[in-house]
Amino acid sequence: MRIRFAHVAAVPALATVLVSTPSASATTGRDGTQPVITQVKTTAAFDFAAGDSPENINVNPNGSLTVSLLGVPANKPPKLVRIASSGQRTTLVSGHLGDQITGNTRSNDGTVYYNVDSDGASRNGTWKLPPHGRPQRLAALPDGLAQRPGHRCGRPYPLRR
Repeated sequence: MRIRFAHVAAVPALATVLVSTPSASATTGRDGTQPVITQVKTTAAFDFAAGDSPENINVNPNGSLTVSLLGVPANKPPKLVRIASSGQRTTLVSGHLGDQITGNTRSNDGTVYYNVDSDGASRNGTWKLPPHGRPQRLAALPDGLAQRPGHRCGRPYPLRR
């Protein structure tokens, strides 16, 4: 099992700000130039010991959030969850232990797209979750890039597992 911790340290601070900011208001600071955020309301708390390690947050049109939770730092499976403004969580996708759900975005029709970083070739790739549908893998992710020696074009070639 590969363990990736490179971006884990900065993510909790960013997640806290993004989750808290929609309920905040800004006023002008003492010097008149710097805004000050007041009346911050936390809509979701994350329990890192339980695997709630946010990797990516996407704001939906209704104000809810779609959040990719890594799980790896707590040795838990990753999850893709929707968090309502009330704080209620709905698990959209549960991954396999050791995998990571990295990033998510939403199209206008409500389809959620996300990446799975996995040692399992059948799970590794870009996935889509249609509204009221099942997850479907769209494409596998390459394992790396290489160039042909002496090739002038410089075009990289994907390496597959």
